[in-house]
Amino acid sequence: MPRTARSPPKAAPKKVSADPEATKNKTPENISQAAKRLRAECSPGNEFLQLKEEIKQMLADWKLEQDSALSKLISEMSDLKAQNFKLQKSFLDIEKSMEFMSSKYEDFSNKMKDISKERDELRSYVLSLESRIQDIQSVSRSSSVEIRNIPSNDKETQQDLTSIVCGIGKTLNVDVSPGEIRDIYRGPGKPEKNRALAVEFHSVLKKKHFLAAVREFNRGKPMTEKLNSSHYGRSGQSIPIYIDEHLPYSAKKLFYEARNYAKQHNFKYCWTNDGKIFLRKDNGQKAINIKSAKCLQSLVPSSQ
Repeated sequence: MPRTARSPPKAAPKKVSADPEATKNKTPENISQAAKRLRAECSPGNEFLQLKEEIKQMLADWKLEQDSALSKLISEMSDLKAQNFKLQKSFLDIEKSMEFMSSKYEDFSNKMKDISKERDELRSYVLSLESRIQDIQSVSRSSSVEIRNIPSNDKETQQDLTSIVCGIGKTLNVDVSPGEIRDIYRGPGKPEKNRALAVEFHSVLKKKHFLAAVREFNRGKPMTEKLNSSHYGRSGQSIPIYIDEHLPYSAKKLFYEARNYAKQHNFKYCWTNDGKIFLRKDNGQKAINIKSAKCLQSLVPSSQ
């Protein structure tokens, strides 16, 4: 059996010093120490810091702008609130003024209604008085006639005027004596014109007889042959004579308007009887009593 070789003896281990300071600053001779590399300025870390600073600056600037804008907005809002308060106060004042004006207008409207009512009552009362006065005047003139277009004379007397009426009576076949005439005179008017002659008889019956004779004389005759100045003995050119009832001024004015209306709308007859005014379109038709100018106006549609 072969002999095995003996293993060589183990070397004794080296003792290591336990002093840490002794080994702290010692560098192995076989290990070379590498030099530290400086960080470049454009390294990612610097760029990040720079970006961070820029963002911070931007945020700071933005904050300043926002603070300024917010401050301005707050100031403007304060101004708007102040203006709104003033507007509200103005609106309240206007509303109060409108309420006051509305109240005054309502009072004024009520007063106007009262005044209008009083005016209508007064107008109605005045119309009633005018009607009563006209009735009294009509009664006082119930026996009088009016002769128009008799030429005047500067030195004429009542006897001269009476002779004219008596001469007209002879033409009409109506006996008129001076004793039957209570009063005779010229009506008011311009001296240069032929003022109407007012003749008051002693009786209403005589007046009606005289007027009926005038209508009968003129009926059916042409204008040149109707009653004129030659029929009472006046020489020269003949002048038409018109004889009607002696009406009060208001009735006389209405009678004038009625005659014009009759001519314009082809009414054949227009006359008065006992102070009343009548129109008749043609023979056989109904007589229309004209009491006022409104009556003439109401006839326009039916007469056309």
